[in-house]
Amino acid sequence: MIPNTCRSLLVLGVKALIQIGRPMTGQAKDPRLPDVPHIAVGPTYAHRFLDAVKKFTARPALRWKESGTWQEMSYSQLEHRVVQCAAGLHGRDVTKGDRVAIWLENSWQWIVCDLACQLLGAVTTTVYHTLVALQTADLLRDAEPAALLSNNLRLNSLFATDSNWNTGLLTLSIDNDGEGYGFEALLNEGSDAIDRDPELKSRFHTPQIEAADLSALFYTSGTTGEPKGAMLTQANVVFNAQRTIEQMLPVGVQTALLHLPLAHVMARNTTVPATLLSGGVLAIAEPEREKIPSNLVESAPTAFPTVPHLLDKFRERALHAIDEKRPVMRKLARLALRRCGVRRQAAIQAGGDVKTAKLGIVEQLLDRIVLSKLRDKLGGRMEFIVTGGANSNRQSIEFFWGIGVPVYEGYGATELTGTAAITWSRGFKLGTVGQAVPGVEIKLADDGEVLVRGPIVMKGYWRRPEATAAAIDQHGWYHTGDIGTLDAAGYLTIIDRKREIMVLTTGKNIAPQAVENALKRSPLVTNVCTIGDGRRYATALVVPDLAAACQRLGLSEPTTLDNPKVIELLRVELDSLMTDLADFQRIKRFTLITEPFTPDNQLVTPTLKLLRRRIAERFADDIEDLYAESPQRAIPI
Repeated sequence: MIPNTCRSLLVLGVKALIQIGRPMTGQAKDPRLPDVPHIAVGPTYAHRFLDAVKKFTARPALRWKESGTWQEMSYSQLEHRVVQCAAGLHGRDVTKGDRVAIWLENSWQWIVCDLACQLLGAVTTTVYHTLVALQTADLLRDAEPAALLSNNLRLNSLFATDSNWNTGLLTLSIDNDGEGYGFEALLNEGSDAIDRDPELKSRFHTPQIEAADLSALFYTSGTTGEPKGAMLTQANVVFNAQRTIEQMLPVGVQTALLHLPLAHVMARNTTVPATLLSGGVLAIAEPEREKIPSNLVESAPTAFPTVPHLLDKFRERALHAIDEKRPVMRKLARLALRRCGVRRQAAIQAGGDVKTAKLGIVEQLLDRIVLSKLRDKLGGRMEFIVTGGANSNRQSIEFFWGIGVPVYEGYGATELTGTAAITWSRGFKLGTVGQAVPGVEIKLADDGEVLVRGPIVMKGYWRRPEATAAAIDQHGWYHTGDIGTLDAAGYLTIIDRKREIMVLTTGKNIAPQAVENALKRSPLVTNVCTIGDGRRYATALVVPDLAAACQRLGLSEPTTLDNPKVIELLRVELDSLMTDLADFQRIKRFTLITEPFTPDNQLVTPTLKLLRRRIAERFADDIEDLYAESPQRAIPI
């Protein structure tokens, strides 16, 4: 029987009902049955890019926002600027094997410079835009680049650390006045050089680069010790991109929104080449994270590689908006999420996806009236989301699948070029990061450490033979440092970092990420760091979302951490989130702190991994209080 709420809405849904049976906006064909594109024959990223330009000449390649307006660059225009840049760098004595560092937010200039390096045989050296000048200086001293592309503000801060950078390094600025040589001026130099010597362009169109040559030097985030440069070859990058294309991207139809930093392997080695080499469009999001929602709507992407945190925030905003609706509409929205979610979850468990879900007449109507509005917030054409880099919140994954947008979880590392396992490869299994990418091997060591072997494994660490030997054994297995499990079908689940496993004085081992991921399911929690190594029980430092707490409590004015109502709200919330944890895993006390964990205060890496040693040093007094006989601020659970 149709519920009364649904029956009362049939009249409102007549127009939507007419649409039933037509393809849902943004739904792609089964990604496990792709139209596999044969994109190129060249062995390197440079060869593949040039071949893509021949195939997709007039199509748009890049889109980005400038002064509030979206700009566009076709494949031929992109190739023109890339060749200009290569010629300009060549004229400045940058040659094959030289490192060219890029210290910028995502931009078309970043991509042009990177591709120019590939034509030259130079090695793109990535620097996270969030690094401060002293950190960047240390990285540059290690890499010894021939050139650095940045902007005036960053170059000024670098020169302030050591004025010799201004004389010993070709510094290029996307700002065309001030410090460094203007990037536009470099492009003009390259254009002039080609005019003087037409053969120069022909040489760049037949790059003398081999598969074993280096493509990029990626510096690891460095949760412990000094960052190390992972040497990634042309073969590494091409294999990673091609596997992505073969499994997910039909030629020329994808628009991917790029917001992950290009200094991250998922962005530079997967999103960019997989999109461009298959004739898709790469829309570059504005650097401010708060603009991502509007960029999604404006660019209407079909693919969105992102981090789990953003998915959690989207879900939280959506559920909050539903809670704010009038009773009838609130009940309708919740009904849509529940009924469509159940049908789609059933399809997933049966080995299908959102397209194979059998929605009844009521669910189809609810989907058109309610869930399509949520998909519109993602641009209205979203076919899939890819996420990795941290354990995802299962509730968020189920939410997106429920509204009709598949989320594929992946697993990789800087040293693995990009993706080692993903849930799109041969089916989807909720709660795992999927199976090994075809051509890649994954196994577990005796202690549960995840080992990976195959064409994605780096060549080694830059000028660190001992570190390389420690990471890659004599049989070619890369030791990831992650602890995981593999089921009989080869589905991988990541539990924690091997070196982050905490040992209590009771002898029990705790994987801190398991605890932290459980607690971060709450919209009241911004971040959390588990404490317990060498202690008798686990505790936590918790960064609360006070605005969300006030909203939950119905407080109209901002509040503070010592508000008894906020403390009790969080105590009850955290306790309820640990029901699935063993008693020894459950935190017994917690402390609320106001300082967020960000790359700016160096409490997390640029990829948002906790820097536990620094957190322990920064909050040493708070941690001692957590274990004091008469704590001052610690809150018991």
